[in-house]
Amino acid sequence: MIVPVEPAASAIRRALEGFASGRFETQAELHRFLESDPHFPKNPNGGVHFQKIRQMLERSVYAGYLDAPKWGLSLIPGKH
Repeated sequence: MIVPVEPAASAIRRALEGFASGRFETQAELHRFLESDPHFPKNPNGGVHFQKIRQMLERSVYAGYLDAPKWGLSLIPGKH
């Protein structure tokens, strides 16, 4: 079972819900939001890589699904 790690999980939730609702229209707006959020983990330079933003938007685990084709799992609802 995947367990959310707070307070970072809440920051990610706010970011993804904001993107889904249209509050953040671009990845750049999402990037600025996460860089300004004190609870979102930053890289050693104190920023957030755009690659991290892209991963959050593309990886199914952030949407609440597990996808592991090697194990025969294809977009099943996660318990996290």
